[in-house]
Formats: sequence, structure tokens, C-alpha cells
Amino acid sequence: MAQLQWLGIDPAVLERLQNFVVLLPVRTTVNINTADAEVIAAVSPGLDPGAAQALVQTRQRGAYKIGSRSAQQPAPLCSIPRMSA
Repeated sequence: MAQLQWLGIDPAVLERLQNFVVLLPVRTTVNINTADAEVIAAVSPGLDPGAAQALVQTRQRGAYKIGSRSAQQPAPLCSIPRMSA
């Protein structure tokens, strides 16, 4: 997290975020079947927190089917089809 200080982020804010943020060396996909609504909303431009929460609630009835796209090119959430029950 200390790497983010050069962006001008307040050290107190970084301290509060420490338990919620992981810095990775490469772009990484987010697993929509395990991610919290806050994470889904954060990585999905145009998706508000309410819609992200709806995705989380919907997946409780069945997992989303993960496509065969490369992990280097994450698919937009809207293109992930539902898995048949």
C-alpha cells in the first residue's frame, strides 16, 4: 500500500484501506462468483453498487458460467451468461 502514497493519497486513508486492497503486478480478472459487491462495482465501469449487489444476490441461486476468455482480457460483467441449473 505504501506504493500508493506517491499518488498523493492520504496516509490515514491508505491505512484504513490496507485490509481491503491488494496490489498485483499484472492485470487480473475478478471472479464474479466469489467477489463482494463492492469489488464488482469497483471494477465495472457504469455498474452502480445496487446493480452489483443484485448480481451477488442472483448468483446465490446458481453460479455464473465463466467463459473461455483469456485472463489477460477480462470480459465485461454483462457478457457473463448464467449457468443452467
